[in-house]
Amino acid sequence: MKVKGTIVFAILFCIGFFYQNTVFAMVFTSSSNPIVNELGHARTKEQGFMTGFSYFLMNTFDQNPFLTPSDVVESDNSTIKALAQQLTDEKESELEKSKAIYSWIIKNIEYDADYYFQVQNLTNFNFDSAVETLEKRKSMCMGYAHLNAALHRAIGIEAKVVYGNEHAWNEVYLDGTWYAQDSTKGAGFVDTQNKKFIPSPSMDYFISKDLQKEGEYYW
Repeated sequence: MKVKGTIVFAILFCIGFFYQNTVFAMVFTSSSNPIVNELGHARTKEQGFMTGFSYFLMNTFDQNPFLTPSDVVESDNSTIKALAQQLTDEKESELEKSKAIYSWIIKNIEYDADYYFQVQNLTNFNFDSAVETLEKRKSMCMGYAHLNAALHRAIGIEAKVVYGNEHAWNEVYLDGTWYAQDSTKGAGFVDTQNKKFIPSPSMDYFISKDLQKEGEYYW
């Protein structure tokens, strides 16, 4: 294990050194629904590397990343754990538990339309962790995805944060299959003329089939 850890550490160090000054796109879906049209913003490769680097330092290399807490998916947070337990206590199947989590998010988390319009012309902006999203009760797509992943992991259900076409959502492992869930779209839409969020909770995106996945985050 020590040798394995040393090798991974060396690889990560080399990657971080090589890419630390390179800019890359932090992608989030373009869609006819303006709630998800969050544009292609950027962070430095150094920031992206450090996120991954901190993950590997904080966790053993044999753990399943999709069940493991991280800096932005804080599934070990006491408030997150308590909420996840409260929502799923009387549910028997993983599908029912997942529906309860998704349903709560789309009814209780508001899309942050104010911040959305503030950052449209920026190349760098902050995205919320699961805890920050829960505390503020509002976020953009990354916050929705982080919170959904955290609540699922808190009760032992594997959940990924994935991305494609300038959008972020989740894949949740239920009964042996990965299903896409988009709680951002499920929460409602943005009135672009009046620049405000219109709540319209929908279970239509509990299992989404029209998303074009480009990759996934290991946090």
